Amino acid sequence: MICICFGSIFLSFSFCFVYCENVQAEEKEENSYIVTAKNDLALKELKKEYTTSVEQLLCDDVEEDKLLVISATEEEAMQLQEDTRVEAIEEDIVVYGCGENTVTTSSIEWNLDIINVKNSESVQNGEKIKVAMLDSGVDDCEDIDVRERVNFIPGQDEVFALYEDSTGHGTCIAGILAGKDNEIGITGINPNMELYSARVLDYHNSSKVSRIIDAINWAIEKKVNILSLSFGTKTDSEVLHNAIKRAQENNILIVAAGNDSQIEYPAAYPEVIAVGSIGTDGTVSENSAIGEELELVAPGEQLLSTGAFDGVMTCSGTSMAVPHVVGVASLLWEKDSTADAELIRMVLDAGAKTYDNKEVYGYGLVDYEYASNIYDQCKQFKLCRRITGRWNFGRKYKYSLC
Repeated sequence: MICICFGSIFLSFSFCFVYCENVQAEEKEENSYIVTAKNDLALKELKKEYTTSVEQLLCDDVEEDKLLVISATEEEAMQLQEDTRVEAIEEDIVVYGCGENTVTTSSIEWNLDIINVKNSESVQNGEKIKVAMLDSGVDDCEDIDVRERVNFIPGQDEVFALYEDSTGHGTCIAGILAGKDNEIGITGINPNMELYSARVLDYHNSSKVSRIIDAINWAIEKKVNILSLSFGTKTDSEVLHNAIKRAQENNILIVAAGNDSQIEYPAAYPEVIAVGSIGTDGTVSENSAIGEELELVAPGEQLLSTGAFDGVMTCSGTSMAVPHVVGVASLLWEKDSTADAELIRMVLDAGAKTYDNKEVYGYGLVDYEYASNIYDQCKQFKLCRRITGRWNFGRKYKYSLC
């Protein structure tokens, strides 16, 4: 009896010992958190007290943000919420790009025909519109000119531009946007644009939101006109939304993918044009999100674009619908580079080919030819905007002619 009892006690002790070890391991696990300090002094003090994450913001001392990315345990993060120096703290969540690329021998560029830009001509003598693409980078090739590229992925500063894009996601999008009209590859919607590439998505096609914020700050500094965002997350982020708001305040048009079963963030924010995807038959794609936030749809299946080493790839996914809206917006904006971003957004909405179901198709399929005609009429009649209300023809904002 004594032996059995001793054995039971020993086993119980052993179990308790192992269990306690597991608890301790969990308590020591650190994650990345984005901390918003209340003022500059608080930011400086927090930097000294906490270990900065590998995902540390390059522009963490931006005055408007007062952000710091730290490595902390869950317990430390909870304690920080009560710290009088902290305005807010949230986990550095992950966003994901969506889409797939395959080698192809097809030669059908159906997408340019359906949005009526096949025979369009950009204003070659006009001021180039600056587009910042936050994605997986763009492989250096003859078919795509990149005005400036920057890498936000830690530890990969020395990656050669020739092999910059580890997934092909960003290169495909860049080809749809700005592939040159030459004998190589395909021709994009607007080869005349000035393309800025921020590499934020890694070889998993994912990124911490802190990288996205940093890249948005960079794009604002470069005074770009349009942000192209082909990624999303189901989790709302206050710091990401603040960065989006700041971009809008700087007269930047923001376009993002409305992917999966719901409109993901940042596409779900009211400052952003949420884009859904259609297939070759003009109907909504299976992976395209629906909801009241959806604003426009564009081609997103079986699209020809630029691949590695100037090859041609087939790209699919809601991510690929975004550059169609961005490209058309850049063509419209070339008509007058001093135009307001909200005017370009209104014209895109007003010029879309309408469908019956607004939750599935938004205002409809982006259409350059129709939108261009509306833009010219707006300019002719000196469009006057009102900040509140809705467009009196059912679009998003209200206007009057004067």
